[in-house]
Amino acid sequence: MYEGLMQKVMSDSKSKAGQYFTPRALIDSIIRLIQPQPGEIVQDPAAGTAGFLIAADRYIKDATDDLFTLSEDQGNFQRRQAFRGTNGCPTPTAFA
Repeated sequence: MYEGLMQKVMSDSKSKAGQYFTPRALIDSIIRLIQPQPGEIVQDPAAGTAGFLIAADRYIKDATDDLFTLSEDQGNFQRRQAFRGTNGCPTPTAFA
């Protein structure tokens, strides 16, 4: 919903800034192909709305019963260190 709203609000300015939103279906397909695993760092240098980070988190949580099958240390890593995203665009997005 947030991504759809951002697309509408920024429809004029996003092309001028070189900013494009990846469709959710494509994000989900890429995540299924990459198959992120617990203990791995997931980094998105152009996070924007954080779609890839959110999808990777959901994929890992689905595979680990919402992190309950992980040790305490592994669960803490997943919650606090596994996901890193930046956004270099000054326009209003999730990480700006």
